[in-house]
Order: sequence, then structure tokens, then C-alpha cells
Amino acid sequence: MGKTVTFQLLREVSNDDQAFIRRMIDTFIGQLNEDLPKFKEAFKQKDIEFLTKICHRLKSSLNYMDMMAERDLCAFLVGALRAGHFPNQELLQFIERLETGKLRLAENLKQDTI
Repeated sequence: MGKTVTFQLLREVSNDDQAFIRRMIDTFIGQLNEDLPKFKEAFKQKDIEFLTKICHRLKSSLNYMDMMAERDLCAFLVGALRAGHFPNQELLQFIERLETGKLRLAENLKQDTI
């Protein structure tokens, strides 16, 4: 299933502290659980300001979670939204990727594959 997740950046900043890495992943999942419903509602309302804020905040976290494709898409979205564009398809794709990534991370925690 997909590419191997290494959490290389988290390993580097934590000196490979497994408890810290697990806490950071758990915290990220919790944040996504809070943000995704709000993000979906902002998408429905075409709330560019809120979408920009959430995308900007998620960008560095995605890097730490080894979600590079999502990070790159997020960076594109920030630029497009700040320019006043509403990239409908890319926003939908981003929501789907965040949901899939959240499930994958949760499974990694559950199976202790970190």
C-alpha cells in the first residue's frame, strides 16, 4: 500500500524519540479531526480567507508527516487562494488526500509501524 513512510524529519528533530514521534502524529491526527469539518464547510461557503489560513497552517505539519504530495498541493492552494482564485478540483483533491493520510497515520499508530 503506497510508499513507505519514514517520518525522517520528525526523527531528526526528536533524535529518534519514538514517544515524541507518536505524540506528534497523534496531535496531527487530532488537529485534522478538528480542521477537516471546518475546512469542508469553508469549501462549501467558498470562504477563501479561512481556507487560506488552514492551508498555510497545515503546510509545515504535512512536511513532518511525510505527506509531501499533500504539502506541495497545499502550497499551490495557498498561492491560488491568496491570488483570489478558488481552485475547486484541487481543494476537493486536498480534502480527499487529508482524509486518506489521516487514516494511514492512524493505522501506523495502531500497528506500531513508526
